Amino acid sequence: MDADYISDLPADLKEKVLVKLPIKEVARTSILSSKWKDSWKSIPSLVLERNDREPMPVKLVDNVLMVHRGPVLEFKLSTYDNCNQAIDRWMLILYTNGIRNLQLRFWGNERCKIPSQLFSCLALERLDFSGCTINVPQFFQGFKLLRTLWLSRFDLSGINLGSFASSCPLLENLALSNFVQPGCLHILAPNLRKLHLWGEFHDLCLETPNLASGCICLSSSNRDYRKFSAAKSGNESNISRALGCLGNIRTFKICGESSDYLAMGPIPENHPTIFNHLTEFFLPIYTSDRKEIATALYLFKNAPNLKVLHIEFWGYGGWNQAQVQASWELKAAENFLFKRLETVNITHVQNTETGASFGGTKSMLQFAELVLSTAPVLQKIHITDYQDSKEYFMKLECFPRLSGKVEIVFVKTDDCWECFAKGGCFGFDQLPYHLLLALPSSHLPSLPLVASAYCGWNSLKLSMKADYLSDLPAELKEKILVKLPIKEVARTSILSSKWKDSWKSIPSLVLEQNNTESMPVNLVDNVLMVHRGPILEFKLSTYHNCNETIDRWMLILSRNGIRVLQLRFWGDERCKIPYELFSCLALECVDFSGCTIIVPQFFQGFKLLRTLWLSRFELSGISIENLVSSCPLLENLSLSNFSQPCFCQY
Repeated sequence: MDADYISDLPADLKEKVLVKLPIKEVARTSILSSKWKDSWKSIPSLVLERNDREPMPVKLVDNVLMVHRGPVLEFKLSTYDNCNQAIDRWMLILYTNGIRNLQLRFWGNERCKIPSQLFSCLALERLDFSGCTINVPQFFQGFKLLRTLWLSRFDLSGINLGSFASSCPLLENLALSNFVQPGCLHILAPNLRKLHLWGEFHDLCLETPNLASGCICLSSSNRDYRKFSAAKSGNESNISRALGCLGNIRTFKICGESSDYLAMGPIPENHPTIFNHLTEFFLPIYTSDRKEIATALYLFKNAPNLKVLHIEFWGYGGWNQAQVQASWELKAAENFLFKRLETVNITHVQNTETGASFGGTKSMLQFAELVLSTAPVLQKIHITDYQDSKEYFMKLECFPRLSGKVEIVFVKTDDCWECFAKGGCFGFDQLPYHLLLALPSSHLPSLPLVASAYCGWNSLKLSMKADYLSDLPAELKEKILVKLPIKEVARTSILSSKWKDSWKSIPSLVLEQNNTESMPVNLVDNVLMVHRGPILEFKLSTYHNCNETIDRWMLILSRNGIRVLQLRFWGDERCKIPYELFSCLALECVDFSGCTIIVPQFFQGFKLLRTLWLSRFELSGISIENLVSSCPLLENLSLSNFSQPCFCQY
């Protein structure tokens, strides 16, 4: 390609290229040609993210903002550094340049104080803060264009949290986590579509009639909300107060102490809102509390179109079998009906403090019996238990059922691993995500097993959607990909559009040639050239002579934060390692075989190296003794097939 093709790219295409690059790479494009020299200074999106714990240079952010020309519509900063001394001038620049999307995430122990200039940014459409202290001035009348508000690990003063959210009339997406709100959290947001609350509050009032997806997680160590509810005058129901305006909710999750909060006060005879659109519901139940069971049944009754139900039973002391069983049987006697319920996922969680679990198991069994007898289109009951109580649930096979197509699956958590490893009856969709992410490496041996286990090619012939494979979480995709050979990794791009480019950003690249055939140099070149993001681990094992290509490979690795580097050349001719190796200061593991290493004079050691394995190597420019001694953190040393003419002292 002629150089002029790059130089003459249209301005809008240059901008699309630049906004996809890390900020340091963006600045480096200025050397491509004179026409690219200042292009990066006018891009409207600036992303400065730091994923490690090293402090981000304040000067870097200063320089980027000071030389920038034109509007800054998007600004993202993520760092562990303390930016309290610099945030004022940064916010002033952003305010004067029409900021619309602002993300500030401070992961250090000290929270960053947001300056008052923020509240003059009236064009804001998206706000995402973490680790911040926000003092709202008296003149603030709300962000009139804001559609997304995400706040985490924050302190808010000068205004009530609910009032702050309610002052944004166009708000559609609200997420508040790790917060404390004394008194009532009252949110008035007529356009809100998504809500996530995870924090401590005493009372809740949601006036969000268009909410489609919600998660409420009340986290309270001392349960102060109970005192607040008891002190309220009258017989007002917490259910009506908190959930009375959620008529359009489609998916709803209740967790933490929220179920206990909703059970406070009387249960209304007639709910002001019927959840006609609710199709998926997640709810925990503490089996010792009869009011929680009554509250759960009340909510089920007011969700006539429920299709998927996730329910957790927590076993605690003080369980009264007669009372709990009476609650379930009473509801069955009232001709209660799960008219459209298709799938029920039941989880039993044992109390780790008291060890109580029998009550939870029995109550769970009674609930399953209720579902079987009142759900005419039920297809599956999936039961996950954290103890061996399968014998109780075998009784379900004998219970009468309204649906003739019910499949009952029981899983003890330890059995998930064994069955998955054998390609058995449990697929990915049947395991909770926290268990998926804990999968041992030995249980991900190959893509065919992963695909077959996930897609349900098993003895039970579970019916599953193809989209399940496409919609795997990014961290799970990465865990699968790093366990596969590189050719299999590339082939995953044909699975679906969502897998197409996933392999291009995995942090571990393993290219091994276990036979005497030459490894195609083009394969290594192509993998490195299309890769995006950091390369933390790189392993190459081959019989091929790579002396003509190792320089460019090492250059790419040195620029992408390599930490684990394994190069094994099994041919007769040793490979000469280029100088770029000694610029890889983040290296933690070096494993070389069949190499010639010439150490430059400027080299002062690998300060983070913990493992050094060298075999069939030649070293010049420094003695082996000095090389080893220049690595102060070295814990694992292996030297073989070498010659050292003088005495070595390590």
